[in-house]
Amino acid sequence: MTDIKVIGDLINFEWNISDFDPADTETQLLLGFKKDLDSNYIKFNNLKFGYVLKEEGIEIDSQEYPPSGMWYVSTDQEFVESVVLPVSPEKNYTLFIWVNESDNYVEKEISFYKPRYPKPFESWIWQKDEWVAPTPHPDDGNIYVWEEDKLAWVLYDDNLTGTENYIPAHYKTD
Repeated sequence: MTDIKVIGDLINFEWNISDFDPADTETQLLLGFKKDLDSNYIKFNNLKFGYVLKEEGIEIDSQEYPPSGMWYVSTDQEFVESVVLPVSPEKNYTLFIWVNESDNYVEKEISFYKPRYPKPFESWIWQKDEWVAPTPHPDDGNIYVWEEDKLAWVLYDDNLTGTENYIPAHYKTD
């Protein structure tokens, strides 16, 4: 999973964004704040923040914090909110983030491209936005693994070893 770590500096009112690799299967946005470099404990004063995610220029997701009727008082955590962003491979994204505390406002825009996931096996083909095995996954309720040397799904066995028998959850299996 890719973590986009975003820390709002509530003294200088700027965003600090970690380097991230959008090639991982899921992209998680982690939102945190800092006021004092010497302390992990933060007291908030009317903190509000949020994000807007656009795919190819069209808004696909947004959130404002805190939810209506709630507020942030303080935290000793590095991040106060996290969300898995709904991003798909081979798309361009723009993430707009903002924070307002005590009428001090700052915003930032991050652009990134989500590449294809790594190809799991040489024989698999890319269809729409996922890798697909050349033969359909059996639909009989049993657990199967892909055997590249046989170009076939084989019944799972606890004695199998090696990554050649592992299909990550984000790959299509039927």
